[in-house]
Amino acid sequence: MNLTIDQGNTSTKIAIFEQDHCLIEFSVSDEELEYKLIELLSTNTIQNSILSSVIHTSSSIIQLLQSKSEKFIELNDKTLLPIKNL
Repeated sequence: MNLTIDQGNTSTKIAIFEQDHCLIEFSVSDEELEYKLIELLSTNTIQNSILSSVIHTSSSIIQLLQSKSEKFIELNDKTLLPIKNL
């Protein structure tokens, strides 16, 4: 399963995919994020996870995702991608 997290200024959207099928999708407030992730990761086996955030993400959330995923990517302004912005 793949976990995607889109952390915005006011809410965070979370989804779990199995191949091309979305199995779980919901939004949480920033205050609920860590609690909901712990709950979600305790009941699902995640192979890959990606976190895209426009705000600062706590190191405890990043450590949680790294420890509970086989592969974790933090997508931010420092992530090298093959995208050229003119």
